[in-house]
Amino acid sequence: FPSHDRWIGHDVAVLDPHYRKGEWEGCKVIGSGKNYKAIDTYLSEVFALIDARYRERETNGTDSFKPLTIVVEELTGWDGKVDNAQEFIKASLSDFRKIGLKALFISHGDTNTLWGGGRGTRGLRDSSLAFIKPQVKLTPMGAKPLGKAQVSIPGSDSFTVDVPDFSVSPAQAP
Repeated sequence: FPSHDRWIGHDVAVLDPHYRKGEWEGCKVIGSGKNYKAIDTYLSEVFALIDARYRERETNGTDSFKPLTIVVEELTGWDGKVDNAQEFIKASLSDFRKIGLKALFISHGDTNTLWGGGRGTRGLRDSSLAFIKPQVKLTPMGAKPLGKAQVSIPGSDSFTVDVPDFSVSPAQAP
């Protein structure tokens, strides 16, 4: 897994079937060109990593693993194309935290279908996920970001935060 220290200080893998050259600079991108088979294969590798880290934790008492964030883009298109999708979603909600794995799901909505339908992920999702919803102003030309986002965390009241301009890399920032 490649290092992407400029942004968050650890490894990042992006699962993006709609990848366009120049996006996700410095990150390992899996699934470009709508290659859902590559995403499915990578998820199998993630399951093996989960098992290995839990065995290491059990055997040596290790709690410190190299962090890896898996960015999931276009999850809505995975249905029927990525066999391991539902298992991955469940693993990200229950198995990741203690072994240095993180998941960031980027989607255009929040539907039961998006999260694997009615096959048992809704309750786990609702008690586990924090949601960040960008606030936008609708204009005749589309939506314009307002520089703010609503954050919802299970067990807490929602709140609004300022959002940085991600179109500028940290190296370019003032």
